[in-house]
Amino acid sequence: MADELPLINKIAQTSSHKIRENVIGVSYGNGYEQRTVVGENQQADSWSLNYLVLDEVEREVLLSFWRDKGNHDSFTWTAFGDLFEKTWLISGNYSETALSGELFKVAFSIIQVFEL
Repeated sequence: MADELPLINKIAQTSSHKIRENVIGVSYGNGYEQRTVVGENQQADSWSLNYLVLDEVEREVLLSFWRDKGNHDSFTWTAFGDLFEKTWLISGNYSETALSGELFKVAFSIIQVFEL
């Protein structure tokens, strides 16, 4: 069983959600083009997660999770508005900002994946 996303109660409402279409297309000219769905799942979710006020311990929990999972190991999370959990993968970089000596803002992006 995959690990779960930690500190879900600390995810800020400023986090943003996108749905990406998994479609490729070719343009033939004169306005003609053709599109097709790639793979079995033509739509996948992505989130830019923001954690706004974390203490040093919470920051270390997230940083350890990000380092452990990297962009290669999946985890589960029930996103805001979803009725069931989905499988996710970290996508891209981790960023943090010191708000004060002991408080931090952390952000990273995740994408939905479909595993066998």
